[in-house]
Amino acid sequence: MKLTPLDRKSSRDLWRLKLQALAVALVLGCGIAIFVMATGMYDSLERARDAYYTRYRMADLEAALVRAPLAVGADLATIPGIAALELRSTGLGIASFAGSLEPLSVRIVSLPHDRAPRVDGLVLLRGRWPATDGRDEALINEAFAEANDLIPGKTLTVIVKGRRRTLRIVGIASSPEFVFAIAPGELLPEPERFGVLWLPNADASSWLDLDGAFNDVVVTLAPSANTDHVRTMLDRRLERLGGRGAIGRDRMLSARYLNDELGQLRTLARILPPVFLSVAVFLLNVTLTRLVVTERANIGLLKAFGYADRTVGWHYAQFALALCTLGAILGSVLGRFAGDYVASVYRAVYRLPVLEYAAGPEVYGGALAVSIVAALLGASSAVRNAVRVAPAIALAPPAPTTFGRLAASIERFGRALDPRARMVIRRIVRYPRRATTSVIGLGLALALLVMSGHFSAAAKDLIETNFGVAQRMDVTLTFAARQHPRVLHEVARLPGVLTVEPRTSPEVVLESTRHTRRDVVFGIEPDAQLDRIIDIDRHVVAPRTDGLILASGLAAKLEVDVGDRVRLRATDGRRSSAELPVAQVIRSFVGAAAYFDRERLVDALRENRIDGALLRIDPMHRRDLALRLKEIPAIAGVAFADRTERSLRKLFEQGAGFFSSVFLTFSMVMAGGVAYSAARVTFAEQQRDLATLRVLGFARSHVSGVLLGEVGALLFAALPVGLCLGALLSQWMMSRFETELFSFPYLFDSGAYGRAATVVIAAAAVALVWVRRDVDRLNLVAVLKSRE
Repeated sequence: MKLTPLDRKSSRDLWRLKLQALAVALVLGCGIAIFVMATGMYDSLERARDAYYTRYRMADLEAALVRAPLAVGADLATIPGIAALELRSTGLGIASFAGSLEPLSVRIVSLPHDRAPRVDGLVLLRGRWPATDGRDEALINEAFAEANDLIPGKTLTVIVKGRRRTLRIVGIASSPEFVFAIAPGELLPEPERFGVLWLPNADASSWLDLDGAFNDVVVTLAPSANTDHVRTMLDRRLERLGGRGAIGRDRMLSARYLNDELGQLRTLARILPPVFLSVAVFLLNVTLTRLVVTERANIGLLKAFGYADRTVGWHYAQFALALCTLGAILGSVLGRFAGDYVASVYRAVYRLPVLEYAAGPEVYGGALAVSIVAALLGASSAVRNAVRVAPAIALAPPAPTTFGRLAASIERFGRALDPRARMVIRRIVRYPRRATTSVIGLGLALALLVMSGHFSAAAKDLIETNFGVAQRMDVTLTFAARQHPRVLHEVARLPGVLTVEPRTSPEVVLESTRHTRRDVVFGIEPDAQLDRIIDIDRHVVAPRTDGLILASGLAAKLEVDVGDRVRLRATDGRRSSAELPVAQVIRSFVGAAAYFDRERLVDALRENRIDGALLRIDPMHRRDLALRLKEIPAIAGVAFADRTERSLRKLFEQGAGFFSSVFLTFSMVMAGGVAYSAARVTFAEQQRDLATLRVLGFARSHVSGVLLGEVGALLFAALPVGLCLGALLSQWMMSRFETELFSFPYLFDSGAYGRAATVVIAAAAVALVWVRRDVDRLNLVAVLKSRE
């Protein structure tokens, strides 16, 4: 294909402006990379989840109950809309293995006698299925096995209901039910401390005192089934048998976490790329506008030789399209590498059998389309200027810039300054639009740096507040069955226990006039010291005796506010109910829960029982306590706060830490690109003035000071703009990433703002040093021969 003269001119222009073009392409590529990574990962994770759920029959509903004979299953199967159901025996236990010092929590789930589960199927990853002839064999979940280096052939000692058994691990499995395996009462997975054991039904039922009975049913629905109707029918038939109410996937912790992650990926793909693309549009506009200004005479000559306006406009639009193509390629490659890494992180957290980053053609096509739109937006005003100018006007020298009253006033003010400072002020005032766009570009780069640093800071603050201010216990005990508070006297006599407080968190159904919600209500002692209510502003909130305190997320779900009334209905025990007012609504860090004074909660539900205990211990007796807890049959779960905190930090480091690093790197690229572009454009516009100063005898350092002074002044003006914009952007982003389980507060961290400003200043300094070399290399004769 033969190149036209304009094609060759475009190639020369690209090469001449290669560094500016690269800056534009890199910033554009950063936005495209985030788009490709987040959108492709969203599609990949959603496909992997849906395929796993479908192939292994993830339950649509789950209902726990006290005990029911197996014959009830035939009655449940007649409920219209149920496609399949599985009756199971489940329970909690304490486990240990050779070399483990602290007790581990396990959930036991029964397996059908002679077939695979119809609902919540299993993927056998290693080993074999357990024998059904009473050999005490079990499967364990993958995350628990990897965290504790357990393989088929090893043994576990498990205590359930006071009975100790030694189980032989014969296989490692995964299930859609436990993509995210979380211990009861916890909000995050701790694979080192919590695992799932699948046992043959005969072994599990015998161990759990459920021979000929079940205490859990999982259900898949027909495609046309009405979920609410099936849930209601299921609850009615199980109510007399101690049913605690069926829950859908929206209340299953594993599925909820996966849905929240998908939502955050979608938010990421929608919010961050436009920020980068906006800066890329700005840089492209500045570059092309400057190109059109410097080629004013060439444009006039092209039109004088007969080139149509459309041809001239397309010539400059091609420049933008070339940059967008380069940016799309760079962004797609970077996005693919980032997507592969994120997929590896998700594979370690979410136990999906097949999870590979696989962005489809629509993702890359969308990235190219987005980059083209950004390029055309950036080029539009420059192309319009090139098309509008008439040949005669273009061939004439440009008219001097106007110097209005405001500029004249500033000029009088600057008389006390040296000539170089007056030159800087004069240029900024005479070209306000150009100065404003530079300030906005640098401000956006700084704002993005502030926001990118806020992710990790918010996660760190959430952890420190939760474990240092709200939850100050060292150990949390979960009882196998709810106990009378007098058991706390026995707990207090355990080795090393300094302080003990009750944990009361009955599961209830909350009913407002519009909505029904199944959740827990926490009974808090007025003088509680180990587990306190903390709002988003880190204030301790005292439990109310005149009504419920609701987390804002729960209040929004129920559509209630202070003064409205909510009915509480217990899902087990006496199944008492009470109607209570909403006394306060707070924004909390973790969870969407309800809180009430413990004594008033006991009165309302007419049952004085506790679910567990919170302990403050002497670290010197930790080992003795751990060994003693292994032997207590009434305890079904033990969580040491320091281990939980480490797991939470690790989880956030894998997720928020990686994303913060990516955003920080991209933000630094953007800051450097904006600073270099601003310095380069300023240099191009001042070449003649700078050369004149050199001829008049000014030293190179003095001449460079004019250039550095202008960019430095614009950078100084951009700092407060960027810091304020960064604060607003951080607040908005944190609100967009808020989920039902976690709220991320906005933090004012002067150190973070200082670091962000330092990075931008450093990027600008590097760019200015680079451009200063061009000042030293000015060809004075060639520049001063420029056409007037």
